[in-house]
Amino acid sequence: MADPGAGRHVVMLVRNRYTHDTRVEKEARTLVGAGYRVTVVADGEAGLPEREHRPDGEEVVRVSRRGPRLPGLRFVVHELRLARRLAGLRPDLLHAHDSNALPAVAVASRRRRVPFVYDAHDLWLGRPRRERGRISFALNQAWYTVVERLVVPRAAAVLTVSPPIARHLERRYGLAEVALVPN
Repeated sequence: MADPGAGRHVVMLVRNRYTHDTRVEKEARTLVGAGYRVTVVADGEAGLPEREHRPDGEEVVRVSRRGPRLPGLRFVVHELRLARRLAGLRPDLLHAHDSNALPAVAVASRRRRVPFVYDAHDLWLGRPRRERGRISFALNQAWYTVVERLVVPRAAAVLTVSPPIARHLERRYGLAEVALVPN
């Protein structure tokens, strides 16, 4: 029997530098083992290669965060740059790791007319404020509340790390089932 992923290209977006992310690495390795071609798109940083081929089979593409100095405008420019890069890789399936990957993945998914998977590593809207100012935190929470409400129900599949998070996502977004993929 042929590999289920033979010839199919999965493009993942993770919003970190992807120098070490165990969950993403394991999922990429599993997909490569199933015959998929896997590209992980991540945020770029000085000193890291823009393109990298990992020994376990996936390709890494990092996208620079350079742009206008105005923070809101820089955010929008980077999201559009990520979406353009994702679509340009000609995926058969997109994979968003966490809510901060959803905007670019949703745009690329619509542009390429391909499905996407949402992988909730945690409850994005349940994260603590930490050292962010109150206004910045409130704007961030409002933005991702809207993003999740509009985008999560459109996912071809939603997966997460624990039963409580799965039940929360099912209730909040009216999802029939959230798949469990524990760390």
